[in-house]
Parts: sequence; structure tokens; C-alpha cells
Amino acid sequence: MNVTLKVIQIIVVILGGLVAGYLFRRFNWLAATWSPRITRATLAYVQPFPIALAIWGLQVHSWRAILLPVFGAVLAILMLVVGALVARGQQLDRRSQAAFVLPTMFSNTGTTYGAFLCFVLMGAQGLALATIYTLSFAPMIYTVGFYVARAYVGAGQQSVGEIMRENLTAPHSRNPLAAILAGLLLWALPWQRPECLLPAIDILIPVGTAALLFAIGLSIRLRAVREYAPQAIWMHGLKFIVSPALGLLLAVLFGFWAQADHEFLKIVLIESAAPCAIMSLAIVQVFRLNVDLANVCWLTTNLTAIALAPILVVVAGLL
Repeated sequence: MNVTLKVIQIIVVILGGLVAGYLFRRFNWLAATWSPRITRATLAYVQPFPIALAIWGLQVHSWRAILLPVFGAVLAILMLVVGALVARGQQLDRRSQAAFVLPTMFSNTGTTYGAFLCFVLMGAQGLALATIYTLSFAPMIYTVGFYVARAYVGAGQQSVGEIMRENLTAPHSRNPLAAILAGLLLWALPWQRPECLLPAIDILIPVGTAALLFAIGLSIRLRAVREYAPQAIWMHGLKFIVSPALGLLLAVLFGFWAQADHEFLKIVLIESAAPCAIMSLAIVQVFRLNVDLANVCWLTTNLTAIALAPILVVVAGLL
């Protein structure tokens, strides 16, 4: 697929799913109460199979590449701490704090933004490295992300064991985790992924993403942008200033600045400056947190990121 077709696919999937969901609610074709149901069903039954297939066929050409997903996980934890402090300072209730912290932690590092920009800058190699970078994303979502959501909702009433047990029994978190483990097992075995299974990834990933965006569109209230403007402004500062700054500092500790070609440095700069992730909204939907706040942060940061994308690619290219 050439770049033009990739851009068209991204626009159709992201804007198409989002606008369709919004119109379905606007014209009362489907109630907003369907949003968390669609999200849970998508996470449980659409996403797991292509996740397992993608991990099974992963190609790693350098042992140093294993540092990229570790880097992504460390940055997410640091942003969790920063987001929690900022949310507490805004005197938000527990569900609103969780709805602010989760988008702070998780960024749009996949093919709908970060990985695509890496491809534009560095071609197939950039896409491959970005894919490896995002390898820790799903495990972090379905472990730390779900744990954080349940911890805020339970307000300290649930033990760590209870929260983890729920993660392992609820289909929307259990099935993707099982898919990740299955993919890693198949990747470690001397079996090649059958080429006939590749179309499943090409079909199910866009379908799953569109379904999640449709669910988000069902819950979007444009009037909420004014209501949660202060939180959106804070989120812009965290995503486009704090996160890239932490990313560049971490790059020193990980030794990426010392590489002659700065290949990994370019990847982590682009990925650390990505907007809020769609999957963070999915968690907000599942746990019925402050959906309006999370949607505003996602919508505004992603629109800003589109405008910043050319600048980000140029800056990364200069490293």
C-alpha cells in the first residue's frame, strides 16, 4: 500500500468511525449507552486475533531493538506519575482523575499517528522500529491501564490481587492478554506465520479501530470542550512538552544519543510527542469514568497533533 492509500485509510477509519458514531447519536439512531458495550465486545472478540498474528510475525534484526518497548513502558509509567499529580492538583473527583490520567499515560503511537510518521520519515525501517516500540503498549494497557482504572474506581476498596483477578477473568482484558501470550509463544517457536493469515490483520485492525472510534463518537459531546477546556490545555502541555522532554532525557539513559545514525532517537522523539491514544478512551468507556473529559482531551490533542505532524517529522529528521 503506497503512502496515499495509507493516508486515505487512516482518514476513513479515524474520521469515518468517529463521525459515524456521532451522527448515530445525533439523529437518535443508537443510544449512547451502547458505547461501552461496543467497546467491550471489540476488545474481547475483534482485537485479540490480529494482535496474536502481528506478534507471531514480528522480525527483530538487532538485539538493541528490545530497548524500544522497554523505553515506551518506562515513559508511560513516568507520565502516569505526572498525570496523577496534575489531576490531583485540579481537584477532580476520582472518576475524572482516572479519565485524565489514562490519556496522559497512553499515546497514539500506532499506525494512526506515531508509527505512520516514522514510516514517512524512515520508510519501512521506521515502520518496523515503531512497531517494535509499540510492543509494550498492549501489555501496559491490559495490565497497568486496567489496574489504574480499577484502583481509581474502587477508591482503595479493592486489593491488588482482586484487581488483577478481574483483569484475568473479564473477557475484554483476558482475551487480549491471552492473545499477546499466544503470539509470543508462536514467535518463539520455529513455525513461520502462514502468509494466508496476513489479510486477517489488514481487515480486523481497521475494523476494530473503526468500531472503537464509533463507540467514542457515540459518547462525544462537543459542548463538553468548553467545560473541560482547562484539562485539555493541561493535556496539551503534558503531551507536547513534558512527554517529549522526558523522552529525550530517557534517550540519554538508554544510550540512543550515542548511536551514530540516531535511528532509535528519531523513533522515540516522534512516539513521545504523540497525542492521546484511542485505547485510553476505550478503558474510560469500559469503566464508565468521565467520558466527556477523556473525549475532549483525545479530540483536541489529536487535532493539534495533525497540525504539528510536519514540524515533528522535520525536527526528527534533523537529529
